[in-house]
Amino acid sequence: MRSWSFLRNWLAVVLTGCALVADIAGCGGDDSGSLSPGDDSGGDVTIGDGMSAGDADAAAATHDTDATAESDGDAMVTVDADATMTGTGDADGAAATGDADAAATTPDADAAATTPDADAAAPDADAAPTADADAATDADAEPEQCTGAPDSGPLSITAVYASRIGQNLHLEVHGAGFGSAPTTLPAVGLLNQFHITDTTQGGWCAGSNGCAVYLQYTSWSDTAIVVDGFGLQYGRPYKMLLGDMVSIFVQSTAVASNTITFTCTLQDDPLPRPDYGGPTPEVSSVEFSQIGQNMHIEVDGAGFGSAPTTLPAVGLLNQFYITDTTQGGWCAGANGCAVYLQYTSWSDTAIVIDGFGHQYGGPHKVAFDDAVSIYIQNAQGPEFTIWTGTLPPQEPDAGPLPDGGGPTPRVASVTFGQVGQNMHIEVDGAGFGSAPTTLPAVGLLNQFYITDTTQGGWCAGANGCAVYLHYTSWTDARIVIDGFGPQYGGQYKVASGDAVSIYIQNAQGPEFMIWTGTLP
Repeated sequence: MRSWSFLRNWLAVVLTGCALVADIAGCGGDDSGSLSPGDDSGGDVTIGDGMSAGDADAAAATHDTDATAESDGDAMVTVDADATMTGTGDADGAAATGDADAAATTPDADAAATTPDADAAAPDADAAPTADADAATDADAEPEQCTGAPDSGPLSITAVYASRIGQNLHLEVHGAGFGSAPTTLPAVGLLNQFHITDTTQGGWCAGSNGCAVYLQYTSWSDTAIVVDGFGLQYGRPYKMLLGDMVSIFVQSTAVASNTITFTCTLQDDPLPRPDYGGPTPEVSSVEFSQIGQNMHIEVDGAGFGSAPTTLPAVGLLNQFYITDTTQGGWCAGANGCAVYLQYTSWSDTAIVIDGFGHQYGGPHKVAFDDAVSIYIQNAQGPEFTIWTGTLPPQEPDAGPLPDGGGPTPRVASVTFGQVGQNMHIEVDGAGFGSAPTTLPAVGLLNQFYITDTTQGGWCAGANGCAVYLHYTSWTDARIVIDGFGPQYGGQYKVASGDAVSIYIQNAQGPEFMIWTGTLP
């Protein structure tokens, strides 16, 4: 009687022979060129006019139903024991997964009955799934998310790397036969040659016509495609989570009939190292202080580009804005937002904000523990990232130190005396700049004014205010006021206990801050 070892080896030889002649003998092999040349499988490029995040027509475009193809189960690949994920690459997978017909496609019967090679079921002892000790501890290595045995056709996906699962998903697809970039990159929009579908979250897709969400295409070569995040449409119900099953569709730009679909399960990895000087923003940290009108924000990272305009400046820059989702979703800093931001500085690695504009207040306020998001776009390109987090639960023990000689006013203390017509005000701090005019003087200076919110909100010292101020002295570290002008009286009076605010603008620039407190 023949030994089991002999039978097992004989079976392995037979199965191996079948695999070698799969393409000609019908042992379940795929023909990556099986689509007719006339079927473009949705190969049109829509980036260009479709770039605008608000273009509803682009987002609602419908996939070509002729592009549907069944997923051949024999194309399933088995991952090496050391790999962390299982991937499925289908060279005939011309179906755009977001297509309604594709969602109902049934795998062929052979796929369901495919039996693994006996040797594969009982791994050789030398191939024991023991991870390399160096690989397990190398913190610099970026783990593979979805890896599969290389495809042999003209279009293949050999590995997929993913990190930052969510709005800013970083995706690298490696393989061969992708062709050259279908349009000028980087770009944000829709390309019919690539899309990702989250089958776990209801089958929503991003990146091509018929998908509700744009993708940020960073680069495309014959051997690698890099994506850095979703477009602004990302968010419920279009969200991606750890553990989701996703499929990635790629159509070759060289031969339109060559397509492939690769499926895998996502797991999270450490952030990729910041790409200094690169086009895609990467946020490493965000720090907040002085929560309120004068909120100080420091964003550190890489890929922000150079300043989009001359700074410092107060106004709207579409490349950076903050949204307070806890307080009704109001935003500051971009077109369509109700409130300006004070942009202090911007470099490729750091952005500094020093407070909100005059519109701040009422429904447009921030508070401790608020959930916020910060949108940052590379100032020279369309790539962007959206950071999400919460404001600190309580004011830090000390805010940023006064920036002596710097552009942004910082108030250390305010002292009042002789409340009334001759009220003495002394403001100490830094960043006030030099005197905006020859002092002493009585009149209106837009760089400093006081508002009495308790007494109806009347103000003194700036254009639009009913009362003058007596400006005694002004240095970068101290401003001294000695009383109101002759208009003081009647409805324009101050009293002990009144809530007041003091507006101070750097005399040589647009930066300002607003101090609030009460009279003694």
